Amino acid sequence: MKICPQCRRACGDQHTICSKCGTKLMDYNEFMSTQMVCPNCNHFYDKNYTSCPTCGVPLISNDEWSKLKDPSYASKPQSTSQYQPRCPACGSPNVEKISTASKVGAGIAFGVFSLGHISKTFKCKNCGYKF
Repeated sequence: MKICPQCRRACGDQHTICSKCGTKLMDYNEFMSTQMVCPNCNHFYDKNYTSCPTCGVPLISNDEWSKLKDPSYASKPQSTSQYQPRCPACGSPNVEKISTASKVGAGIAFGVFSLGHISKTFKCKNCGYKF
């Protein structure tokens, strides 16, 4: 299968030029090697992007993403501690504890409306999710 790098349309192997935009087609594997992936939302972007425009997470190469999706790679021991908290939304270990001073300040400033903030313990530095 071949892919158009301009409009990302999939075409058969017999084609050399995209029927939609006229751009020269690339082999699927060649095309995928030029792409970066967001590990949070699994969207593909060109190499000129450094972070995901949708969620802001730093992009990784397609090879790194393939390793993350490989079950045999996931079963290998990781360098992070098994007791380290992870974000339930994106799975990132990059979390910080919400300080008591922040909770008290929110309670004073917003009263009853701050209950959603006060009841949470951690905040993810990647996606901003509080849990």
